[in-house]
Amino acid sequence: MGKLGLFVAVAVAVVAVLISPALGRAVPSGSYRPDLPPDTIELGCYPLPRGLTLDFPYQVRTDGDVHGQRVLTLQWDELDTAEVRHRLRVALRHAGLPRSAATITPYDDQAIVRGTITLRLPTAPLSSDAPACRDPQTTKRFPPDWAPSTEYG
Repeated sequence: MGKLGLFVAVAVAVVAVLISPALGRAVPSGSYRPDLPPDTIELGCYPLPRGLTLDFPYQVRTDGDVHGQRVLTLQWDELDTAEVRHRLRVALRHAGLPRSAATITPYDDQAIVRGTITLRLPTAPLSSDAPACRDPQTTKRFPPDWAPSTEYG
């Protein structure tokens, strides 16, 4: 490679470095998480039965009515299974619901998600006309024609 070729290569490299921040790069905003939908239960579109309060960290995976019952599926993290069982037992008793209304499936203790809770509750009518209450990603009431996925939120 001659001097001219070397000069051209260096010039191209310098130009590429100088213009690269403007071409296809994300704007550094300090916020690298996507906007998350509001908490399904706190939003209140389909409220929990009177007196039922979940006093532990959870994520709602699905919610819907099946054969005349509301089936609400949650996952929990941070707490061990015994603590979640205790808190859930107290919450169910406070709401006048039987312990059989909840099925707890623990996962491996080393997993980030510690387990799944399936609550079988009385059905709840839609209690708000807020736009978020019509969004399946918020309510976790996914239409039957949506394929199972981990991308829904």
